[in-house]
Amino acid sequence: MEKGGRFMIKKIMGVTLILIFMIQVMSFADNQDLTIGIYQNPPLVGLSNNKPTGLFVELMNHIADLEGWNITYEMAYLNENFDKVEALDLDIMLAVAYTDERAERFTYSAETIYTNWGHVYTNERQNINSFSDLEGKTIGVEKGDVHYVGINGIKNTLEAFGIHAYFVEYDGRVEMIADLEDKKIEAAVVSRLFGEYYEADHEIVLTAIQFNPIELKLITCKEDVLPIMDIIDERLIAFKAEKKLLVL
Repeated sequence: MEKGGRFMIKKIMGVTLILIFMIQVMSFADNQDLTIGIYQNPPLVGLSNNKPTGLFVELMNHIADLEGWNITYEMAYLNENFDKVEALDLDIMLAVAYTDERAERFTYSAETIYTNWGHVYTNERQNINSFSDLEGKTIGVEKGDVHYVGINGIKNTLEAFGIHAYFVEYDGRVEMIADLEDKKIEAAVVSRLFGEYYEADHEIVLTAIQFNPIELKLITCKEDVLPIMDIIDERLIAFKAEKKLLVL
């Protein structure tokens, strides 16, 4: 066979392999079943009347509809979801604050969906308006929360200022807010949006203490989910360009 013919056959084979790869990627994305972890952090993510709800859930449902994916949501506490992601029991977890430490454990989505920061809430019995006012106070915190144990979280911040406080750890922030209302603790650390969501209907008081700005993204530990994460990032970029999603 002439050299030109052999070259043409190799070229055709190369194009065929590329097409096969593209078809495999497309078939992987279409009709994909995804198990996604959520935790109680309204209005970003959580359960309402036993139904997954929140900004992140609505966003994922919309992308899933566009891509033809099937999503099953699993509810658990924050730290439990982290363990499930590492154990490969979850494909993706929603609304996770980015930290360098977590980036060593998980693969994050490239795109930020929401920005948040920490707030300190108290009840009407207390007069707390600065970090120094937390001296000797009993403070409720959520296990694993970036606003608690992060580099710029409340624990490290108070230590840096030489302020001594007593931390009461909770599995979830809803129980923590209930104890703050019942005056079992003197202050509580939550994200600003969660606090804004709850303060209207609960007897809690926003203090002037704000700290630890963070970016919320998605995480996974599964290599075969990385193409899905890329598709999600592409959709988020398009939504932002079309002003369908604003990072607040």
